[in-house]
Amino acid sequence: MKTKESVLKKLSLNFHFLKQLFLEIKDLIFKKIRHESNPKIRTF
Repeated sequence: MKTKESVLKKLSLNFHFLKQLFLEIKDLIFKKIRHESNPKIRTF
């Protein structure tokens, strides 16, 4: 029973880590897109 709990805890930690990673990557991509699209908007 104890091993099951530790596995669940490990899984939830991994999930949290992946979620953070995903959010950071998403943020980076959005910043990159915004940065690249800004000059185009200025030229029009």
